[in-house]
Amino acid sequence: MLKHPDRGKWRMWLDRINGEMAASGVDRHVFDRWWSVIGSNAAIDVNNRFVGLIWSSYFERQTLTVRRQLDCDKQAISLVGLMREVAAYATQLHRADFLNAYTSPAYPDAWQEAQALFTSFADPAAADVVSGNAVQGHIDGLQSAFVGLQDLADKWLAHSDRSRQWPGPSFDQLSRCLDLLYATWRRYHALAGLGPIEADFGWLAGTGWEVVLDVPWRAAVPKDEPPCPDLSGT
Repeated sequence: MLKHPDRGKWRMWLDRINGEMAASGVDRHVFDRWWSVIGSNAAIDVNNRFVGLIWSSYFERQTLTVRRQLDCDKQAISLVGLMREVAAYATQLHRADFLNAYTSPAYPDAWQEAQALFTSFADPAAADVVSGNAVQGHIDGLQSAFVGLQDLADKWLAHSDRSRQWPGPSFDQLSRCLDLLYATWRRYHALAGLGPIEADFGWLAGTGWEVVLDVPWRAAVPKDEPPCPDLSGT
């Protein structure tokens, strides 16, 4: 078991992980808002090719996001890579240090929240240090949730595998996987980064983008003008 966790490196990793998680969460918020508009408008054919393009682009983008965060390659910066480092230094990560970095006894609700959070990383037989087995259990849970989506990412999106068969992942499975990924990210940010993280994806997305849903998309084009510039070079 290693003795001295490199928290500077962990915070550097978290900077990159945080950026991708926040972008994924904002994408999800925007997509959900867009889909609620599309789904509630009976005049829109949801089987339209353009609607399908947006839907599939979102699905594929989020699937690849999860794939990157579950990447176990030693050269990759990923959430699972961070979790593996946490497991390697588990016995050096103590409850008292975590609690004092998270909050203070002057805030009893936050103190109890921090106690419960640390307990989720510990083994009852050694309740004051992180358990490597508990961390591995969290990794296993993420990987189990990604089954099917992993094949889609590896054999259909990253490259065209000659022996591929459609793995049949569902949109609901992706949503459940994202829920688990975001929750795990928040927990391990608190543990490895020594502090809670607040990420309100709706607030991060803002509302300015919704203007595009309220304006006509097809502008009137005078009959004597081409609808787009001639790029043929002739």
